[in-house]
Amino acid sequence: MNQEKSNNINPTNASKAYIEALKDQIIDKQASILFDDLKWIELEGISQNNTDLYPIVFTGKGEKVLLLHGFDSCFLEYRRLTPLLKNTNSLIIPDLYGFGFCPRSNSNKYGFQYLMKHLNSILKKVSGNDPIGIIGASMGGALALELARQNPRKSVGPAEEQIASIHLKVPGWQSSLAEFASKGGVSNCGVPKPTQPLKIILGKHDRIIPKNEKRETNNLYSNNIEIASNSGHLPHLEEPKFVAETWEKFK
Repeated sequence: MNQEKSNNINPTNASKAYIEALKDQIIDKQASILFDDLKWIELEGISQNNTDLYPIVFTGKGEKVLLLHGFDSCFLEYRRLTPLLKNTNSLIIPDLYGFGFCPRSNSNKYGFQYLMKHLNSILKKVSGNDPIGIIGASMGGALALELARQNPRKSVGPAEEQIASIHLKVPGWQSSLAEFASKGGVSNCGVPKPTQPLKIILGKHDRIIPKNEKRETNNLYSNNIEIASNSGHLPHLEEPKFVAETWEKFK
């Protein structure tokens, strides 16, 4: 399947077909389980028609928690944290707009504002005005802050190489990623500080976040930070038990 989208193929059907073709090749059993819980959802203000659907994993039972993956990733990023949370939480794990297995229609535009529009549409569909927790990793953490800021509620929390690249052949991946990056990504999402309770988990050995951003985060959010001592940039993958325990204590 070509990386770029084809005018002759429905984007949603193309993504579904791609997933079906690779499901039996998945090495990681936890990833396979997440595929089994994947639903394709019509979103108000996002779907152009009733065949333009977006991938979201729904699993678990209990209080609702929205999990947001990082840059150039997909819902499979939460394959290790999900088993530790789903017995006491109802987990909602979307692919962010223009990332993962999301359909890329010819008319779609990409950038921060469109990504937030997509997330707000998901939030409206899954929670209405009810409280919902949010967990975000890397870029997803910045988006969690912005989502909380835009929705001031009483309680808003929120095999490796294969998983990291598994979504890269979804039609339109390259162009949507390039457009998103060219518009600045999610830089400068840290201020102002949201009013809701929040917890930030930083990996002690993180080499991805620039030093100046680390300093700014520590200055603004010092009382909200927990350090994952054995992690780099991805504590939810490297220390999922620590992340799950931190969430359970926080909520």
